Amino acid sequence: MPKNKGQLTLRHDAVTYESGSTQNAYKIMKFGYAFPEFKRIRLYTELGYKYSGQDKGNTMAVGIGYRTKSDSIVTLNYQYGKDNGYLIDNMFIPSNVRHSINISFNDMLAFVPSGLKPVGYSDDSKGFVEIATYYDKNKNGKFDSGDIPVPNVPIKTSWQSEPIYSGPQGMCRVIPLDKGVYKVGIDGENLKTNLSAAKTGKDSQFIIVSPKQTTQASFPMTSTLGTVSGKLSVVDDFGRTKSVVDLIVVLIDENDTEAAYTTVDNDGSYIISGIEPGNYTVKLDESFVTERNLIWMSTTGGKRGASDEKGSVSPGGVKIEVPFSFRKFVDLKDVNLIYKSW
Repeated sequence: MPKNKGQLTLRHDAVTYESGSTQNAYKIMKFGYAFPEFKRIRLYTELGYKYSGQDKGNTMAVGIGYRTKSDSIVTLNYQYGKDNGYLIDNMFIPSNVRHSINISFNDMLAFVPSGLKPVGYSDDSKGFVEIATYYDKNKNGKFDSGDIPVPNVPIKTSWQSEPIYSGPQGMCRVIPLDKGVYKVGIDGENLKTNLSAAKTGKDSQFIIVSPKQTTQASFPMTSTLGTVSGKLSVVDDFGRTKSVVDLIVVLIDENDTEAAYTTVDNDGSYIISGIEPGNYTVKLDESFVTERNLIWMSTTGGKRGASDEKGSVSPGGVKIEVPFSFRKFVDLKDVNLIYKSW
């Protein structure tokens, strides 16, 4: 059956045993159904019919289980059936009805690249999966010691309906799976609004699981918690303030591409928010610099611009760094821009 429809099982047992000097044997057919997992809860039922032996009749079992975050399974079982009759000193003891309740716990530990991890109940036919969510600080395209783990990122998978979440170290639990091809991806519906998949990565991918091997999937993340603000001023040779109405301040990334822009207020104040981590230059839009013959003068933490030998103007600007953050806003204030008209 499809995984979202549950699982059917059909089993046949043939049992032979001795009781005293007497041998007994019986055969039983069992039919079971496991309901689809819902919010980590697993429910199953099983019916059996003993069609040969001294005690023919029906048996029944019902169980409810819970799958933990490490994929361990705790199950509470109830069973009903008949015990076969047996002989003691040539005296026949008739069969009796048996009710039993038991609790079982299935778990397993495995050595994987990130260390010793609980992986739940598994066997040699299953493989393991590790999923990492991180900020690629060193920009080498892989999750390593130079990067920043991002916890609580929801991951959707093709093998279960509920999302799984990355832990404090940016790792989702190790999951034992049958051999096959599966799909994993970032669950955008449950992802915090300040986080998103980085442009250098993918928000979903297919993985191939092999028995007794660990398959890794990683998702580089980025945030939009950066804000830069300040004041733009334009002065003449006498230090008089010129009008800045309709002027535009731009944010240029490391690839010399415009990442964002904003107009300034009447007094020259500006603010740009929703900035991703990275290195940027804040400056007046170059078209205004050229049109008004402006020279970059100074700024808080910036470098002074200068004309080259041909007399063309170097626009200048403030170089800033927006660090990665997924909890608190990064607010860079008083990034002021001063230009001189000539």
